[in-house]
Amino acid sequence: MILGHTLGTPNMTVIEAMRLFRKVGLDGAEVIFRDDYESAIPEHSDIDYWNDLNEELKKIGLPVVALTPYMHGYSSLNEEERVESERSLIRAMECAEALGAKHIRIYAGQSFYDDDSDTRSRRERIFVETMKRCASSAFDRGISLNIENHFRTLCETATDTARIVKWVDSPAVNILYDQPNIDFVSGEPYQEAIEAQKDKIRYVHVKDFVWVDDRRDFSASRVERVSLNERIVRSRVPGQGIMDWPGIIRCLLSAGFDGPFSLEAEIRWHPEDLPEPEETFLQGKLYLMHLLSGLKKVR
Repeated sequence: MILGHTLGTPNMTVIEAMRLFRKVGLDGAEVIFRDDYESAIPEHSDIDYWNDLNEELKKIGLPVVALTPYMHGYSSLNEEERVESERSLIRAMECAEALGAKHIRIYAGQSFYDDDSDTRSRRERIFVETMKRCASSAFDRGISLNIENHFRTLCETATDTARIVKWVDSPAVNILYDQPNIDFVSGEPYQEAIEAQKDKIRYVHVKDFVWVDDRRDFSASRVERVSLNERIVRSRVPGQGIMDWPGIIRCLLSAGFDGPFSLEAEIRWHPEDLPEPEETFLQGKLYLMHLLSGLKKVR
């Protein structure tokens, strides 16, 4: 299953994005869940909104497979901030259940570059406790909470992600594998990253990039995005950058992965790097289909 991600449709409504994904032959969508973005389901929407949206999606004939909220206060030392993120995640689960989406992306709290080991350990404990509480609700709804390998969180590397997911110890808390994000922070090569996480990977973000120059000293001031002055890469359509997607997909299939691949085109953040959405998603889909078709034949 190949999904379109509404990060790549910043000037469209969710309905317009879903029509585009349908047009280029995608199988479903990963839809952002937040208030300040056109191509998203508003975080403060309600059941009536979700039901109306669901009726429109049925007409289009394309499912929402995953929701992507942006809360990252789950590990906050500020209890009020942590509680607010947890409440927002519960609302995202309610929305996902109404739409029939089975996956929700999770940021593993937030890390700070000046944290000492004791403070990081506290943040990790708080995050794990929060996920344990949310896991029961997710399990009852048949939803997988997937922690993304992501910079500026507690799960930048595959090793960190696998360790924290093991601590949560719930069938409802799993992993969203993002090798480009691991590469940004000079984490594990994909063979090691997949081996460390293989039993818990539920879906995969697919994107590509090139390094701007010889710099590898990546840092980000925010969880959600990299500011212009912090960028040391440029986004590319999958297959047109440096990522070894044939090798990554071969390794995933060998490990038994059979979940969705989501084309995370970062057009919202870096529109100058990529073609228009229709062309970006069409090229990405054709590339992934070519790889998957060839690799599955030789298994």
